[in-house]
Amino acid sequence: MPSVYLYIPNIIGYFRIIINFVAFAVCYSNKALFAVLYFFSFVLDGVDGWFARKFNQGLALLVYWPFFPSFTGKTSHKDVKHTGNWLLKLYYGYRPFMAFCCVSCEVLYIILFLFADEKSTSLLSACKGLLNQSPIIILVFISTLVGWAVKQVTNVIQSSVVGLGSVKLLLSCLPVMGASVVRLRLDSFSFKRGGEVGVSLSKD
Repeated sequence: MPSVYLYIPNIIGYFRIIINFVAFAVCYSNKALFAVLYFFSFVLDGVDGWFARKFNQGLALLVYWPFFPSFTGKTSHKDVKHTGNWLLKLYYGYRPFMAFCCVSCEVLYIILFLFADEKSTSLLSACKGLLNQSPIIILVFISTLVGWAVKQVTNVIQSSVVGLGSVKLLLSCLPVMGASVVRLRLDSFSFKRGGEVGVSLSKD
């Protein structure tokens, strides 16, 4: 059995890092090449997930994900069947809709960059410039802007649903300084009256 660092999804991840280095190295000298490389890297982000599921190869470079199930009681952040929020159910339950939102984000970033006149062009100026382009460009811009906005709203809603689990996850990732190992006993984590947060600390 190969090392987890040689799993197909991780190899694709290494390749994506190289692609992005090249893309950003030429982003101002060759915007078209940058756009192609950047979007190709985004496509590979979906491909590595497909390979991970097909060959049952988890991504070895994830640091915090193993803690997610114990904090939320779920095996995936996409498990939203018990939530009452219709947008989350639509987003994760209907893959074409989720794909539209994800692709919209990346395409929006690309077209904003391509139509920015100079490095110092503000975001607002770039948006105004796009509205002066051809009807097709305007349609793409508005469509991707809608998809981008929906994805951001979904992210905020999901963060609020995760709630306390996210706080515990953040605390578990805090770096430990000093010679002694300070262990955060998250099992005793509780919210006290008045909104005060209580965390029990112990030294091993």
